Amino acid sequence: MEALITRADPWGGYPGTLAPEQAVSLEEAIELYTLAGARLLGVESRAGTIAAGKSADLIVLDRDLFDVPIEDVSDTSVELTLYAGGIVHEH
Repeated sequence: MEALITRADPWGGYPGTLAPEQAVSLEEAIELYTLAGARLLGVESRAGTIAAGKSADLIVLDRDLFDVPIEDVSDTSVELTLYAGGIVHEH
């Protein structure tokens, strides 16, 4: 996700930026990983957003992505994963 926003390798393996004109905002990156993925799979009526009647597939992160420098996003950890409303991963 960080690379989508910065167009740089978060781990420094690739120097410089790649196609910086293709950079997206954090909001756009989150949508690409959630709603856009559900649309691509044809399941947006039951997944991709948090709403009554949807599957309740979501993750809880160790930080608020909007409160850290974008360069720290790649250090984010998933604390909890819910699938169909049930816990499938807990850190």
